[in-house]
Amino acid sequence: MPVGLKDSLKMARLAKEQEIVTILLQRPDLSYEAIGRLFGVSEWPIKRIVEKYRISRPRGRKAKSITAVTMAPVTAQGK
Repeated sequence: MPVGLKDSLKMARLAKEQEIVTILLQRPDLSYEAIGRLFGVSEWPIKRIVEKYRISRPRGRKAKSITAVTMAPVTAQGK
């Protein structure tokens, strides 16, 4: 039986949600914003997935990563 467009989109969305759930469970050190950047979305779809699948993660701020610190723009000193 052929699969319609609506069903194809639903299966693709569910597959992407499963990928996000896997990252959420395996990488509690990443913020929702960082996970959203990995998948090209904002943090709100990530929060919706967390609520939908009732995922629990540790609370609190994450330490800044070394790459975030080293990737800071370098400013030239004026003469």
